Amino acid sequence: MTAARAAFEGKAWRSMPAKERGRLLWRISDRLLERADEIARLETLDNGKPIFESRHADLMAAVDCLQYFAGWATRVAGETLPVGPNSFNYTLREPLGVVGAIIPWNFPLMTAVWKLAPALATGNTVVVKPAPPPPLDAPIRRNRPRERASPRRAQRHHRIHP
Repeated sequence: MTAARAAFEGKAWRSMPAKERGRLLWRISDRLLERADEIARLETLDNGKPIFESRHADLMAAVDCLQYFAGWATRVAGETLPVGPNSFNYTLREPLGVVGAIIPWNFPLMTAVWKLAPALATGNTVVVKPAPPPPLDAPIRRNRPRERASPRRAQRHHRIHP
């Protein structure tokens, strides 16, 4: 939690433009596709589901989710609302802070992405708690931030600690 809070309050993450957060999510989806066979095997070993389902359903749903929210990163904005003849109110949508994401044993990749993607797209940081024992692909998800070209402090919030 401390690292996620520090990353959220740090300049690198706070000053990252929404467009760059969207690119970051898209890069994560690219990395999933690059390692699709490996990740699908781990998901199958983890859950006992058919490899076809892991590779072509679960993994692709995770990729689709990341790419969907990559597009939303630049579309989350406030509104100006007329409230009278000479006045208006406005809404301002801002990140909330650190998001806690508890991941169940079944569908760990998809569930993690469903929680990570919208939180990161909107500028929050995330602490992920996988179900015990941790999923077999947790080390891949834990090490993935080092592969990306994003600010170092902002990377710390992506780590998954078993």
